[in-house]
Amino acid sequence: MSQREFERKMEEHIEEMRVTQTIAYFSRTVELCFTDCVHAFRSKKLDDKETSCVNNCAEKFLRHTMRSSETEGLLQEVRERWQEGWDVIAEVHNAQFPGHKRSAGSLKRKFAKLYRTKIDSTTKEKHARAAALAKKVREEMRGQRRGLAASARALGEDLVSDADPGVSVHEVHADLNDVEMITAQPGTHPQTLPEATVTASEHELRQTLTQSVPMTQDTSDAWQAAIGRWPVASEPLRRMRAQIESGDATSSQDLAQTVLLVLLESQHQRDLERDQEREERRLERQRWQEEMREQRRRHEQERMEDRRRNEQFMQVMTTLVAQIAAGQQQRVGLN
Repeated sequence: MSQREFERKMEEHIEEMRVTQTIAYFSRTVELCFTDCVHAFRSKKLDDKETSCVNNCAEKFLRHTMRSSETEGLLQEVRERWQEGWDVIAEVHNAQFPGHKRSAGSLKRKFAKLYRTKIDSTTKEKHARAAALAKKVREEMRGQRRGLAASARALGEDLVSDADPGVSVHEVHADLNDVEMITAQPGTHPQTLPEATVTASEHELRQTLTQSVPMTQDTSDAWQAAIGRWPVASEPLRRMRAQIESGDATSSQDLAQTVLLVLLESQHQRDLERDQEREERRLERQRWQEEMREQRRRHEQERMEDRRRNEQFMQVMTTLVAQIAAGQQQRVGLN
């Protein structure tokens, strides 16, 4: 082999190694810069392993991302239906955007990520707009919850003072069953409230009941949904429904006690949802840490494999150079 042929072979090997390392590098970073390089990858001639990697990254990216229209639709659904629960929101969202089947937990995490996003000068316009809308929806939800909590505290103080002087407001809010026991105590005759107080309480309670239990066109279905949603308050709700259907007058005291039960149980359900969301975030963070450890381990193995190949290639090249040098020395000695 002449010197020129040897140099040409060397250049071919170096070019082949450069292409191999470039493809391996981009296949490792395609998850981090998917939108910039996936189309370029698909236009190149890759082997089965590289093609499978790109396709998996594409599916994962599309599965865990939302378009702007889908994000705005989610925020509008949360604004309108947050009191009905995340299962209802997920059902409506999947019906409106049938491309991906989103779960209630994933939509809840997406909404939490949006309203926790920090907006600064480097944030893209569409991301900043979605984050601002999510923060606004979150503030509206918190404002309505504060109003319901204030009404519940005021009603609890009134009911406890009328029902049993020995029971404190803290005990009423601590356990829903205590409220039910107070309302069913035998031999307790609540004092009549002044007419102006009763009128104002009726107006406030009816507004609170309208906000807490969204009514649909079918009144019977709405009552059934309310009874199924609040098991502790189901019996008072059934009595109130029977009184309304029979045409009997409903006292303000019964209305106040029923609404208080509904509000306290709603607060209890929200506390349970927050605990569940906190546990889901912990599990998600744990899964993310495990994925990061696995990714680092995989990258370390790939670096070791690349280093081994480079060392092997350099050994082959060193052997070839030594053989060529020995052959040239033999020819010089013969001449």
